[in-house]
Order: sequence, then structure tokens, then C-alpha cells
Amino acid sequence: MENYSQLSSKLGVVRRAWKRMAAISGLAIVLIESTGIFTVLMLADWIYGARPVPRLIAYAVALILVVIIFTRNVLKPLFRKIPDEQIALYIEEHNKEFEGSLMSAAEFGKGGGQTEEQSKLIDAIIASAVARTEKHNVKSFVPLTRLRKYGIVALILLVSYAVTSILFPDTLGKRALRILTFTPPPPPPMTAEQLAKLPMEFNLSTTDANIPKGSSLTFEATLSRTPQESVVFNFMPESEAGKGAWRALPMEELDKLHGYKMFLPDINETTTFYVSSGAHKSQQYKITVFEPFTLQGFEVVTRYPEAYRMPEVVETQGVVNVSAVAGSKILVRILGNKKISGATLTWTSGGTVKFTPDKERDTTAFASFDITKSDTGKLKVTDIDKQEYEVPEQVEIALVKDQPPVLEIKTPVGTVAMNPLGELMVRAKIEDDFGIDTVDMVYFRGNDKSEGKRLKLTPVTKEGGIPKKTMGVNYAFRLADLKPEVAREEVLSFYLESKDRKGQSGVSDFGMIAVGYFEMWGVMNMETPPAHMEIAVTKDLEPYLNAAWHLHTQKPVLPEDDFKTQAKELADSALDPATKQLYSFAEPIDKTNQEQIDACKKIAEMIRRGHDALKKNDTQTTVTEWRLALAEIQLLGVEDIAEITLPPENQQAQAATTKEMNDVFQSFKSEPPPETKEQKEAKMKAAENEKTKQDKKAEEMANVVTDLTRIMENQQEIRKETEKNVAETPEQKKDAKSEKDMKKLVLNQVEIKAKTDAVEKQIEKMRSTAAAEMKPETAKKIEEAYKALQRTQPSQKMVNATVELNAFKPKSAVPEQKKAEEALAKVLEAMKNASDTMAADSKAELKRAKNEAEKLANEVAKLDKKPEAKPEQKPEEKPQPKPDEKNAKGEQKPQPKPEDKATAKPEQKKELTPQERKEAAEKANALAKQLVEHMENREFGKKEDREKLKELTKDPQLQKKLEEDEKKLDEMKDVVARIKNKLEEEYDTKMTGQRLFSAQREECPPQYRNLVNKYYESLSQKEEVK
Repeated sequence: MENYSQLSSKLGVVRRAWKRMAAISGLAIVLIESTGIFTVLMLADWIYGARPVPRLIAYAVALILVVIIFTRNVLKPLFRKIPDEQIALYIEEHNKEFEGSLMSAAEFGKGGGQTEEQSKLIDAIIASAVARTEKHNVKSFVPLTRLRKYGIVALILLVSYAVTSILFPDTLGKRALRILTFTPPPPPPMTAEQLAKLPMEFNLSTTDANIPKGSSLTFEATLSRTPQESVVFNFMPESEAGKGAWRALPMEELDKLHGYKMFLPDINETTTFYVSSGAHKSQQYKITVFEPFTLQGFEVVTRYPEAYRMPEVVETQGVVNVSAVAGSKILVRILGNKKISGATLTWTSGGTVKFTPDKERDTTAFASFDITKSDTGKLKVTDIDKQEYEVPEQVEIALVKDQPPVLEIKTPVGTVAMNPLGELMVRAKIEDDFGIDTVDMVYFRGNDKSEGKRLKLTPVTKEGGIPKKTMGVNYAFRLADLKPEVAREEVLSFYLESKDRKGQSGVSDFGMIAVGYFEMWGVMNMETPPAHMEIAVTKDLEPYLNAAWHLHTQKPVLPEDDFKTQAKELADSALDPATKQLYSFAEPIDKTNQEQIDACKKIAEMIRRGHDALKKNDTQTTVTEWRLALAEIQLLGVEDIAEITLPPENQQAQAATTKEMNDVFQSFKSEPPPETKEQKEAKMKAAENEKTKQDKKAEEMANVVTDLTRIMENQQEIRKETEKNVAETPEQKKDAKSEKDMKKLVLNQVEIKAKTDAVEKQIEKMRSTAAAEMKPETAKKIEEAYKALQRTQPSQKMVNATVELNAFKPKSAVPEQKKAEEALAKVLEAMKNASDTMAADSKAELKRAKNEAEKLANEVAKLDKKPEAKPEQKPEEKPQPKPDEKNAKGEQKPQPKPEDKATAKPEQKKELTPQERKEAAEKANALAKQLVEHMENREFGKKEDREKLKELTKDPQLQKKLEEDEKKLDEMKDVVARIKNKLEEEYDTKMTGQRLFSAQREECPPQYRNLVNKYYESLSQKEEVK
């Protein structure tokens, strides 16, 4: 085994030589691969610069790679364990002289032989191997080929880097040095020339932008270094592109490093710009300008439920404010000045409505929804440029309840006495919130317990037409036409019933007609009429009857509990609180007259049956029984008094005056406590002031109605002229004549719009004081007129028409003009209703008609070109003064002679300008139409004069004829003069009757006033006959 120790030492020398060679070769490999990593670091430095984070990451990655390469190629071979067998094999592979002895010795030498012979054989093998190793240098067994290969490559790379760094010190050399230095030294300061040569970077706060037209913009530019020259903002509008030079504006320096700014106000055109400093320029950018979104209004279409049989209502509104019944479908269309990409309506109660852009009308978007409740919402519109516009006003949707029609009988009021051939003029006013469909009169004769006989007062409105919301009824109910003929001492009862399109019914109070005897002139040669019984009416049954009647009509719609409660309350109100018994209502005057007692018992029995039925909630029976009882009371209360009256053909004209006198007399029945003289004067003065104040308000309202009528006429006229222009001149054709005509239309439309604005201000002012200075009903109607004005916006529609006309688009202007007419018509109707409330009785209506006739006469007189000659005056015979009066008066100035007065020259009239004549003709035309309407309501004046004036106003060219045609003007002047004189005469008659009653109150004792009243009434009628 001693020989094997020698062999092992030899193998150890070879092992160490191999490891040294492997480690040195590994170092060459590490050097080669590190050179590659170094090259990658220089490339990264060239790309990313000397930024700290990338630099630190690159160093870390490079260091990890070098450690890995060094461990694998140097440390791993050094610490590798190589057995003797592998070394022997390695030597055998590189030297064939050992002939396998070295392999055998290494394999069997460590263990020895198991037998002596084996041991001797192994010793011999080892000895042979040792002998052979002694002959060679074992270190030479390790080849140096690998070392030389990698060493030469590493040397070439090192020499190449060295030579290149020497040849290019400013590029590769310095960059390599910066890589090898972890924190490179700061560069030396540059000179001004060097700085000027360096590139300059511009960082702009705004590059390509898309802004609304007219917006302002503030630019900020941050430079990469201190500029050597001033910083300039360069721009060029799109209209000058390729034509003009760039415009330059100096930029203002900011309080930050290398910062500058520029403010551009009111940008109205697409502009290209860049920032420069000397020869250094930024990239060019573009500011694109688009039209800002402008909301031009809303088109609101209301489609009512099918039950209403009404056409859809289309309105153009400035603010969406819709009121409709449940089940109505509302379509809202947004009108803009540019394409709309969408809109969203967000309800206050939750939920949204999406609007869809209209492909045909791309500047609009629409959405529809059903009305189920009242709500408000906010609307946000998005245009084609993604600009969002939030509508400042809320969208308001009001769910209104459709109420049944409301009827008010103007005349007759209460019970009216007539002869069997009499004619009762029934006048009533009917209002409904959505439109009146039918109006009927239902009457009952005597003890009729049926549902009555029905008369159609007005025809049913056309299917699909727009029904009237307010309607006046004037119906002559002729007793002579009834079959069978009306008997004397018969009592008729009646009421009016109206239905709306939904089928809801509204009824009036009951009216009573007591048929009496013919007047004195008609019964002189007839038998003496029978005497009437007289009873004492202790309590008026009529209010109870009307209360039960209205409760009965509301039975289908009232909740059952509410109906029973109201029926019980009404039944309790008919009981005397002191006795808890039913009121007697009628008692006999003569307690010993059996006929009167039986008649009162019959009436009491009817009232009792009605009361019992009311307690059982049977209002139908209650109404029937109480109606018949009231008829009996009225019949028994007719007095047998023959009066001197007018013949039938003149009674109708005197009816209103007689009623007015009766009303005044009734107000004097209850004698007030005596007043002092001072109290009377103060009261009269206050009443006179209040009357004057109300007269002024009525006059103001009448003027507003006249102005609206004139504006309506003007708007219709300009619309017709525009339609004529559309028919004659195509829109594409523009010449001097067509432009002149269009300019004239524009000026006329602007003038009408100015007049409309003035009337709007008057209505708004009137509305602000109406609640405090006018009757509640009048204030309510004025408020309705104001709401109609705000809802329909006639001025806005006129503005739209003006814009279209100014753009030479008359065809597009015609629809806007028609909408303006419709809006004016609604406001005019509302103001007429308000004016009617100021003339609630015949006297007020007569006074209004008289004032209108006076105004019309003045306007016609202005238009008359003929001078006004003063009529001949006759000298008045003056009584001779007494002697003492002569001395007292002294000298009198000489008076002109009568013949001088008669021959006086006609008074010269001031000639009107064309504009003044036009305005006077417009006003006369409007006043004439108003006067016709108001005279027809009460049949004022003579029928032939009314018909003549009505015929004149039907002429559509009346205004122009009044301006130019003297014959037509004279015709109008004569008719107006006759009407004016007749109205003044009728008004004086009314005032005379009122003064008679006033005198009666002041001078006649109370116990004689009833007789004096009848005397004065008969006297005034006889004077009319004369």
C-alpha cells in the first residue's frame, strides 16, 4: 500500500493543476461576459440617461449577473471533489503510455486484495504505474488549450475597449467612465454660446383643444432651460391659413422656474399656435372652436286620453310647465341651435327619462312619458361636441283633476212671474277646465215627478274639435211653445246641465217660473180673474232644495261616508234648534181660512216626506218632494195686482232696467239705523272714491283688451303678407326687391313684438295689484291671463319669426307667426273673461258698452278729414233784468251777434300723419269688434244698428277702408253716432231709476215706500211708452 500513497500524491498534483487551469479559464469567461454586461449598461445609459432609479436597477442586475457567472465558472471548479479514479481516467485519456495501468492501480489500489496472491498482483500494478509516472511530468498532463482560447478572447476585448476609448474619448470613453463611476461628477458649466446651441424643450399646459366659441383660454409654457431670447406665443387663425403670416404675442413670465403664460380672450375661430424663443420652437397645436349649445325652447305635445276626444295640443314653451289630467301622454322636444347627441331628465322623486336625438331634425331630441303624478325634474343636454348644458329652470309636470263644469245662471235669479205667453231669457255662464261638450235645459211642469223634459241649448262640439272652456248661454224659453199649453197659476221649475268631454256633469241651481195672469192691457174685456190665496213664508225653502240637488248630483263621485255625513248635516239644518222640529216654511195668513190651512198642510207634508227621505240618504226623493213643495209655495204666493206695464214687444228691452230697480229696492227693505249727516257724507264720499277707482281699473282692463285685439289683427295681417311673400318669391332668390320686402316684414314684426311687450308689462303690473284692489273673481281671471301669457310666450314666438325673416326664410317664419296668433288668442280670451267680471250686472255692461261707443266715435272723428263746423246757434231770450239788478251787475261786455256765430268759419282740424291714421284705424277696428260683442250679450241699442255694425266689422279690409275710403268712414260714423246716442239714453234711464229709489229712501217714510216704489215704476214705464 506504500506504493499507492506515492501514486495518490502524483494524482493529487494533477488534480490541483486541473483546478488551477479551470479557475483561470473561468476568470477569462467572467471577463468576457462582464464585458458584454458592460456594453449593455452603456446602451441603457445612452437610452435612459443618468436617471437614478434606472441606473440603480441596472447596477443591481449587472452585479447579480457577475456574481452568478463568477460562482459558476470560478468557485464551482475550485471546490469540486474529483476522485482518483476520475483523475487516472483523465490522465489515461491524455497519455496512452500508461496502457491502463494507472486506471487499474487507482481502482484496486485502495482496497487491496482479499488473498495474498491478489495483493501481490495489485502491488505489482501499482508499482508499474508509479514507475511510469516517475518518467513523466504529471503537471503536463493538464492541457492549456481552453485557457489559451478564452484568455485570448478576453484580451482582445479589453484591448478593443482601451483603443476605442482612446480614439473616442468624448463619447465612448466618457460614457464608459460614467458607467464605472457610481456617481458621475457634475458637468462643467457651459458658456453662453454652448447654451445657445443646446436644444430647448417646451412643456405646454394646453396642446390640441376643443372649446366653445367665445371662450377664453390661459396658456402656460414651461421651458427646459433659461431662454436667451424672449418667449413668444405665435398663432394663425384658420381663415388666414396659407395666406398671411404668423402673429406673435409676447408671453408673461411667471413666478416659477422657466414658466410663462398667455391669456387669450373671446376665441371665435379655429387657430393654430406654437411657442418659440429665438430659433427654438415647440410643436404646432390647434385650438378647434365649436358653436356653444344654446337652448331655443321646448316643443311640448299633449295627447289627452281617448275619452276626451280632443286633438293633441302643440305648444312651444321657454320652460317646460305642463298641466294635464291622468293618463295624458306628454312628448317634450328639446330645440337647440346645433346637433344634440342626447339628454337626460332626472325626476326629483327618482328615475330618469332618456331623450332620443331626432334623425330628421338633428338639432332636436325628444322623449315621451305618461302623467301619473305631479313632479319636477332637472334636464341635462349633451351636444355633438360632448358639451353638457344643464337647463337652469326645472321641468314642472302638474297632475290636475278634471273637474265637472260649473254653471252660473245670470238671469233669472230666483222665482220669476210670467204670463202664459211670456218669454223667459235665460242667460248663464258655463266654465270647465278642459272644455264644454253639451249644455241642456231640463224643466218640470206642475207636479211632474219624472226626470223632466230636456232641451238642447247648444249643439255638441264636433268630434275631435277643441271645445270651449268658457261659454255664454242666451236662450229664450217661450211658454207659448209648450204642449200642452201652460195654465194660469202653474209653476214650472228648471235647471241647466252641462257635460264635459269626459262625461262629467255639472248642474245649476233650480229656477222657478210662476205663471200668472195677463197684464191689464190684455185682460180688459175678459172675465175677472179668480182671487189668489196668500200664505206667509216663514223660511225660504229654495236654499235647502238647491243644497239637496247639488248633493244628489255629487252622489256618484262622493265617498259613501262623506255623502251620508253631508246628507245628515243637511237634514239637521232643516230642524228648528229650539224645538228640534222641522221648520214650517209656510203658514196661513188667515188662521180661520180652511183652504189656506189645507194648502199649508199639503206643503208641510211634502217637505216632511223629503226630509224623511234625506235621513235615509234618498236624495232623489228629497229633491222631487221639495221641488214640488216650493212650486206650491210659489203658486200660492202670487199676488193679484194689476199693473200698468209695457206691451210684450217692449218688455224685453226694459227687463234689465226693471230688474236693476227691483234689486235696488230690495236692498232698502231692511231699514238701517239712522246716520248722522257727517256719517252719510263720509260714506257717500268713500263709495264715490271706490266707484271711481273701480271705473279706472275697468277702463285700464278695457284698454288692454283693445290693445290685444289690435295686436292680434296686426299679427294676422303680417302673417298673411309673409304667406304671400312665400308664394311669390322662392327662398333661394335674393334680389333688391325681395330684400326690401323682407326688411319691411322684419320691421313690422319687431314693431308688433314691442307692442306685445308693452301689453305684457301692463298685465304684469295689473296682476301685482289685482288681489288688493279688485274683486277676487277679477283677480283670479287676471292671474289666469298672466299664466296663459307665461305659458304660451307670444313674444318669444315673434322673436323666432323675426329671426327666420331676417335669415330670409319666410316659409319657416309662417309657423312661428301662427303660433304667436294662437298664443295671443289665448291671452285675449283670458283678459276678456277678466273684463267681464268687472261688468257683472246689466248696468256695468251698459256703461262699458257706452264707453266703448264714445271711444269708437272719437277714433272715427280723428280719421274724418272734413272740418267740423259748429251748428247754427239761435239767440237765447233772456229775461229783462230788474232795475235794481241792472245797477248791481254794472256794465256787460258786448256779446257777438247770432248771425256772426252762424257764419263763423269751420274749426280747422289737425291733419294726422300716416302713422297716426294707421293707429287710429287699428284702434277703431278693434273697438268696433269689442262693441259688437258686448252689445250682443245684452242686446243693447237698436237691433238694426247692431246688425249694421256687425256687418261692417266682418269686412277683413275694414281698417284699410277706414284709412282711405271716406264713404265707408261716413257710414261707420253715422252708425256709431246712432249707437252712442241710444246707449247714452239707456244709461240715463237706468240712472234715473236708481236716483228715484235713492230719493225714495231719503224722503219717504218707511211705511209708504212699497207703494211709492210701485208708483215710480209704473210712471217710468208709461214714460217709455210715450
